[in-house]
Amino acid sequence: MVEAKEGASLAKHLPPGARLVSKEGDLWRWDGLVRRADAPQPAAARLEHKNRLAAARAELASAEEKLQRAKAAWESAKAERAALDSKARTLRMDAPKAAAAAADAAREIDRLEAERARQAERRADLQTQAQTLQAEIAEAEAAVAEAQNVDAGEAVDEAALSAARASVETARAAAAQASATTQSLVRERSLRENRLKAIAAETMQWRARIDSSGARLKMLSAELDAIEARRDAAKAAPEQARAKLEALMEEAGAAEARRKSASDAVAEAETAARLAAEAARGKEEAHASARERRAAAEAHAGAAGQRVEDVVALAREQTDCAPEELAPRAGALLHSALGEGPLAEIERRFDRLKSERDAAGPVNLRAEEELAEAQSRIDSLTTEKEDVAQAVAKLRGAITKLNNEGRLRLSRAFEEVDAHFAQLFATLFEGGRANLKLTESDDPLEAGLEIFAEPPGKRLTNLSLMSGGEQALTATALIFAVFLANPAPLCVLDEVDAPLDDANVDRFCRMLEEMKRLARTRFIVITHNPVTMSRMDRLYGVTMPEQGLSQLVSVDLQRAQAMAAE
Repeated sequence: MVEAKEGASLAKHLPPGARLVSKEGDLWRWDGLVRRADAPQPAAARLEHKNRLAAARAELASAEEKLQRAKAAWESAKAERAALDSKARTLRMDAPKAAAAAADAAREIDRLEAERARQAERRADLQTQAQTLQAEIAEAEAAVAEAQNVDAGEAVDEAALSAARASVETARAAAAQASATTQSLVRERSLRENRLKAIAAETMQWRARIDSSGARLKMLSAELDAIEARRDAAKAAPEQARAKLEALMEEAGAAEARRKSASDAVAEAETAARLAAEAARGKEEAHASARERRAAAEAHAGAAGQRVEDVVALAREQTDCAPEELAPRAGALLHSALGEGPLAEIERRFDRLKSERDAAGPVNLRAEEELAEAQSRIDSLTTEKEDVAQAVAKLRGAITKLNNEGRLRLSRAFEEVDAHFAQLFATLFEGGRANLKLTESDDPLEAGLEIFAEPPGKRLTNLSLMSGGEQALTATALIFAVFLANPAPLCVLDEVDAPLDDANVDRFCRMLEEMKRLARTRFIVITHNPVTMSRMDRLYGVTMPEQGLSQLVSVDLQRAQAMAAE
């Protein structure tokens, strides 16, 4: 631990493996590596870039989520606007019909009132005629009585008697005619009174219908106003959603641009950091090698100096002469005694040993540390290998357990579906038999599936050899068998009854009703068959009231039948 200002000067005298640090965080290493406290760390820089990239990605995800919500709101507003426009068109089409019905009711009421007035006048005339006829009858009866009195008490002449008799006959005929007229008038009066009562009742009905039509018109007008207001709001909603969508798109584009720039900057920084680290590592290795070579050279120089001193001392002791004088004497002796051969061999051996020493390279002073690190790495890898082996064993055991459980469940499900399939096949075909078989392997998890069916009057055959209608009924039986084994809340059948005739369609519909009762599954049947459509609870269709405009139409058949019965 040193002061920061003294680190640079003290680092020059560091022995191999030593380091200097300051309180501020500066570092000086023996191989020449210097790291200042205020210098940014490559790991910190990479972490900062990664954090910025993660923030940019989170911002992009948030912008995309807002974009999706805006798109969903825009689609919802668009659909609501279309529904409101369709409802408004329907109300506009119904409004003239209601107005025409109200006008017809008003005209009918006026006609009935006029008819009632005419009936009242006719009734008064008939009453006057009846009174007149009653008076004439009374006069005739008086004349008859007078004639009878004259016939009984007084003698009159034959002419007067004939006149009286004629007068009586005339009176009687008039009385009979008056009685018949009176009875006819009474009957006509009764009929007219009944007619007046019926007219009054019908008038009340028409007045009630006019009142209900007025209320209905007011309600339709209020609903039309509300629809107009909602339509105006819906018209404005897409613009708002489009504006929000554009803003979100711009924000998403900006976030994407920021993300790309951050990603590029991170990539550049990581590349620069990697290159700098590689360069620093190369320089550290070169510096360490130079330091090692320098240390070895200094050691060799010290040893050589000591060896020279030892040789000088030995030479003085043995030859009693200076070291400079030994070379000429030794050369003369060698040349004279040995000749050229042994000296050349010694020189070659010396050069070979020197080459071998140079090839061996410098002494690695960190060999023990590297050995310890390698041993630690080997121990760690050995531990990881044992953990992986244990995990593989556990995984294989779990796979075996899952396979056994899967085989058991698949076998149970296969048996249950096979039983339901045989029963439903016999019900749909009104006889016959069918079954499922696993093929190609004894293992249920690897085996294939074959369907064998024997319709009434035919031999047992494969499904591919049956007719289209038989295949459709067999596939329907298999689907229903699966639903009985594991019911689902919803099932969609698309043109299943297309290849069937009317008798098989009726069987299919009965089976569908039974499945709905047993499995509590809602079936959506896409069909063009009128027999199938007549057996459904509700119908949905698509019509085109205007060119290029589709409209969904639904009919509740049970409610329609109830209304028809009423």
